[in-house]
Amino acid sequence: LFYPLLVVLGLFLHSTADQNITVMFSSGSGVEIRGSHGFLTLTVLLPEKFMNHTQGLFGVMNGNTEDEYTFKNKTTMSAHASPQQLFEFGANWAVENGTSLFTYDTEYLLNNFFYGEKHNASFLPVFFPYEDPADPLMTEMVSLCDSDPFCRFDVLTTRSLQVGNSTRLSHQNHKLLTENLQPVISCGWLDHPTNGRKNGTTYLLGSTISFICNRGYELTGSKERICQVTGTWSGDTSSC
Repeated sequence: LFYPLLVVLGLFLHSTADQNITVMFSSGSGVEIRGSHGFLTLTVLLPEKFMNHTQGLFGVMNGNTEDEYTFKNKTTMSAHASPQQLFEFGANWAVENGTSLFTYDTEYLLNNFFYGEKHNASFLPVFFPYEDPADPLMTEMVSLCDSDPFCRFDVLTTRSLQVGNSTRLSHQNHKLLTENLQPVISCGWLDHPTNGRKNGTTYLLGSTISFICNRGYELTGSKERICQVTGTWSGDTSSC
């Protein structure tokens, strides 16, 4: 198996053979993308220092469910808003050119994504798919989805059991992640010293990184550093 690993300034990227990609930024935030049967599942990871410093589609990270739907102008919408109101909330947070993380350097990308319309105001999605007892898909949908509202919605709107099953599995994985969520202490990435190398690529609590200088160079600082409960590395900066 081949597991590509890319580390550049401010970014750590790891991909696996089963179509999973993890991107971690120097801020401590991260994104996990999982591919399965042609569908993508996205999970956003944020450290505790982001408390009270988030806004947008994912709500406000402060433990208060009443202000999750906060618009750009800081007004809020009820946590019990209707699906149509939630759709309008999402449209309010459409990405603007000045805030995009991406660079578009071809004519096609520029025309379709940079200059293109960010939100089609004329598009109106299905908010409440009708569960028709006479629908031949109903029996299979109930057997697959049971009471999962997301699975039922996607089967009825796309007419695809495959789409509904992908939604169901993603929802199950999300619930497992939430139920088993544990605090993670990371001390951040450590570079190898100039004219030397390092052993170890794990930067979580208890991890040890050791350093070795190339022939003809002498190590100053710590020979090894351990990730501590405070989120900092033990010892001093290593150099050769």
